[in-house]
Amino acid sequence: MTSGPTVLVLSASPAADVKLLRRRFPRVNFFACLSYEALSEDLARHRPRVVFAAKIGSEPFPREALFTSPSVEWIQCASAGVDHLHPIDSRVRVSSASGIHDDALADYVICHALGSNLHVRAFAKQQRERQWQPRELATATGQRMVVLGFGSIGRRVALKARGIGMDVIGIRRRASASEPGVVGLDQLQEVAATADFLVVCLPLTPRTKGLVSAETLATMKSGSVLVNISRGGIVDEPALVRALTEGPLKAAVMDVFETEPLPDDSDLWDVANLTITPHTGDIAGWQDKVRALFEDNLERFLRGDPLRNVVSPDDGY
Repeated sequence: MTSGPTVLVLSASPAADVKLLRRRFPRVNFFACLSYEALSEDLARHRPRVVFAAKIGSEPFPREALFTSPSVEWIQCASAGVDHLHPIDSRVRVSSASGIHDDALADYVICHALGSNLHVRAFAKQQRERQWQPRELATATGQRMVVLGFGSIGRRVALKARGIGMDVIGIRRRASASEPGVVGLDQLQEVAATADFLVVCLPLTPRTKGLVSAETLATMKSGSVLVNISRGGIVDEPALVRALTEGPLKAAVMDVFETEPLPDDSDLWDVANLTITPHTGDIAGWQDKVRALFEDNLERFLRGDPLRNVVSPDDGY
């Protein structure tokens, strides 16, 4: 018979997770919640101390239901970003799935940087149109990649970029003397002006919303490329369109958007030098990795030990 704490698993398809979790933690009470609509009722019925929460579809996340539940002490998110829980109530511990997708997203950045240098899109278009038009190729060696946001994903991007010969500058909230090649956010425009590639890896918070503004984009050098793999809302999308059609940007790659899914009537679809991907980055088996992270954190919770990936309520990440 179970005698441990109650855990509510919020997911569109939690059956497999709940079965495995019950096997791993036989003394813990696990219950499944299948929809946002059912969350308030399930919280009141089961009174969980812990919620293992995944986002379901594109509907607004029911953060208020979680933070107003008197029983909830800890929320483990199934995503690296936790902007759907902002503002975070300091009464409740929140932990993220940061680190799960780092390699896939770093590969994504490097792939598009190399693809830009090697004219992959242009050659594909020429093939469709049966055109034979040689182009000079650029090399990544010596190019500068500026990584805006130097957390888990940003560091992995930097590691792989340096591995192909790129010069990398990281930008974080504050510079640190112990991290050469990393500058503070106050130098964003100065450093962005030197970038061949500006890669956005920031969490979305009130401080970062709109940070890649028209002014920032205008400072970038002619022929540079923007890649955003973080969250929509950090890049000013109308300003991005202008920077792509009028300069200085040669191209941009956007995996995330202020409104998702991207509406059919969005002007972004028609920008020829913009590559759009549908908020991707998931790796095969990511659900197993997220569950393994939660299992480790649940062990820590039951022992009273510090949790991994705890989010700062003040910083929002």
